[in-house]
Amino acid sequence: MVHINALKYLALLCLLVGFLYLAQCGYQIYDILRPENMCGKTLGIEELSPSGNHKAVIYEFNCGAGDPFSTQISILSPQEHIPYHSGNVFGASRGERRGSWNGPYAEIEWKSPVHLVIKHIDDTNIHFKKSKVGDISVTYETL
Repeated sequence: MVHINALKYLALLCLLVGFLYLAQCGYQIYDILRPENMCGKTLGIEELSPSGNHKAVIYEFNCGAGDPFSTQISILSPQEHIPYHSGNVFGASRGERRGSWNGPYAEIEWKSPVHLVIKHIDDTNIHFKKSKVGDISVTYETL
């Protein structure tokens, strides 16, 4: 009887160790495949708002050979880093003229602490553009 209980505890311990091992392997696979490790981002332009409370950032975000070079624009707090995803204001690809970040050319200009103007080239394939992010209004012009 004592041997059967000991075997039960040993089997339970083996199952627990096996589960922990599989969980660790799963985390390592996730860590290798997460976007921060698979995707790249290239800073183009960063402009602080007149109040210093926000910054607008133009960057290229790319997740491999299947992705076209893109232009992403985000409005962030001054201490935030470029995110590992598309912009929160504007996203585009294609276009003949390229910025230093390899995506379609664009410009950003703060007209006031709460108004950003985004200028982009006419032949850009625009995926999305927002007119407001938080308390910041955004307008667009073509170059």
